[in-house]
Amino acid sequence: MCWSLEVTLAFAAAETLALLALVGRARRYDRANAFLILPLVLQEWLQVILWMHIGETATECDGTNQAASAWVAYVVCAVPAWISLQPLLGAPHELSDEHRQMCRSFVAMAILCGLCGALVQLLGSSFRWMSSVCTYVGPWHHQIWPVMNIQYNIFPGFLGSLIGKVLSAGNLLLYMICSIGGFLAHRPSYVLPALAMVGLSAELLILVLGPEWGSFWCFQASGLSFVALLEPWLFESLGEPNLMQACWERAGFWGGLRKGLLQCFVFWTGGYCRLDTWV
Repeated sequence: MCWSLEVTLAFAAAETLALLALVGRARRYDRANAFLILPLVLQEWLQVILWMHIGETATECDGTNQAASAWVAYVVCAVPAWISLQPLLGAPHELSDEHRQMCRSFVAMAILCGLCGALVQLLGSSFRWMSSVCTYVGPWHHQIWPVMNIQYNIFPGFLGSLIGKVLSAGNLLLYMICSIGGFLAHRPSYVLPALAMVGLSAELLILVLGPEWGSFWCFQASGLSFVALLEPWLFESLGEPNLMQACWERAGFWGGLRKGLLQCFVFWTGGYCRLDTWV
């Protein structure tokens, strides 16, 4: 999280007020948007706790830091499944049978990948083979979580930094793929495209911030809250685009991507969904 306890606390409080405002206003997709970004705000508050118990190094911190660091990892691992669940929890009757099955497969894949990530965190901390167990401050003054730091400690020096960035980029790509189910919602939205841009911008942050990229959520999460608050007025002034649905219905690249992903789903879910019903 960004720079200091005071800055992080201010962002977390502002985002919480924005969520409460969305729930209270309850216009069209307000509550759906609030539900969507809830884990990002939870992540903010966990990092407020981390700033209050920030570690000296990757191995020197108190028990509160270690516990909060582990919970950050669990929340991060759960976010793709949470996002992919949104169309099924919001208005599943608006989805076609094809897209409903597709959402379920994304959720299944996200849960499987999230459980694998959580298991690494749990076993690594329990059996003490993780060299990094504490959250501490990096050179850009953002938090470095153990779940991020471990990727950069495979080799020392420049090679370790390079491999860490490659692993981070690959993990983020898988993270975004597992979240695609959330973008199948049959509703106009400005929040969903903004969320997609947050994910794409994170790939660039990896190049600049290294292991600190994962904690750089303050501007992104607060930006999503701000977009959600403005969305009714954006609908009135700029129209009601359903950009994600338009992308999924396009031929060419998206059709090929869909076929490849569906083949992966059949493998991961043990044939839960029939490929021949979608392609």
